Amino acid sequence: MSSLKRLSLAAFGIALLALVLAAAPAHVQRFGAPGLGGTLNPYNYYDPFGYSRQAAFNIALYGRALSQVPPYALGYNSYPQITSLPYHPTPYYGGGYGTLVNNPASYAGSPGYTSPGYSPGGYGGSGYPSPYIPAYDPYSGFLQGSASVISADGQFRINNQQANLLRESVRSAHIDNNRKAFDEFLYERANTPTWLDDLERQKKLNLRYTLNNASGSEILAAISLNTLLDSIKQMQAKGVKGPDVDLTGDTLDKINVSAGAGVNPGLLKSERLTWPLALTGSDYQDDRKGIERNLAAAAREAEVGQVEAGRLKDLQLAVDKMTEDLNRQINEMTPNQYIEAKNYLKLLSDAIKALGRPDAANYINGKYAAKGKTVADLVKNMGGLQFAPASPGGEQAYRELYEKLVAYYNQSQPSSRGQ
Repeated sequence: MSSLKRLSLAAFGIALLALVLAAAPAHVQRFGAPGLGGTLNPYNYYDPFGYSRQAAFNIALYGRALSQVPPYALGYNSYPQITSLPYHPTPYYGGGYGTLVNNPASYAGSPGYTSPGYSPGGYGGSGYPSPYIPAYDPYSGFLQGSASVISADGQFRINNQQANLLRESVRSAHIDNNRKAFDEFLYERANTPTWLDDLERQKKLNLRYTLNNASGSEILAAISLNTLLDSIKQMQAKGVKGPDVDLTGDTLDKINVSAGAGVNPGLLKSERLTWPLALTGSDYQDDRKGIERNLAAAAREAEVGQVEAGRLKDLQLAVDKMTEDLNRQINEMTPNQYIEAKNYLKLLSDAIKALGRPDAANYINGKYAAKGKTVADLVKNMGGLQFAPASPGGEQAYRELYEKLVAYYNQSQPSSRGQ
């Protein structure tokens, strides 16, 4: 088709549209002719997009007028070429012949052309507009999509900033928790007793128990005596002077003194050993004689020099043999006899240890001994020494020394001195 022919057809269409509009009555031009359309705003309500909406409406009305023109009038050779032109399955066209929809979201409210016989509320069909559903301009879908994109982008930015604030809040909470944990650590470290505090507390408790509830076995084992000895030494180191509590020589001669290491020279101070009843049987006769002979010889050697290693070994083997024999005969004696014999063998073993030490001579010549006329003198002379368990026959001397030490400690307290 030549360009001249196309221009003539366009002119024909425009003339036809003008004739149709001119022939329509006044009320039809205002409110719209059935099947042909009408004005976009029949009720004259305020429309901020009136010009653009009116232009879209005019284009739709012009398209509908052209659809009424027979195909042969436009110069097409066959009918299907024109009938297939308005039909398109895309969202911008309707689903049937002659349908033009400019709002892809809904058929209702479209200011354009709708399918013949279908009027969901727009300006198609009967040609009368719906008073309840407003019409939309042809750009509403694009503008709404753009607005949705802008709104989504803004909401994304808001959500991103809120996430940042929440992350910073979490970090701040972590910092606060770490600070609180550190403050709690400092508080616990400042107020938790150390092992030295526990040791001092235990010493105070032991002293309190010794002063008020010491048992006879603890006194004879020298546990109570050593507790009082340490406390009085601390008092003297601080310059505290207690009263004069006299001691007798007979009491101190029966008190055993040790330099530590499980040594007890108590049996070495006796000229002869006094065996307990359970060890006086004929089964122990050879062992008793061998121990008495070697022990006296070892004491003489220790006083002038060093004891022979072989002699000390024989002494310890004899004590071990007597201990084994005593354990086998436990059913042939009373519990008290067994305990007495067991303790005596323990004292023998501790005496042998004293003879094997380099300072064994100090136990024989009396350098390591309890000496002093008063309790204060005794404590001063006990520097580096401690009391050892009592030997048989020295029980009463240990009880008397315990009472003297308790009296000295109690009378050395500030309240007692003031009274």
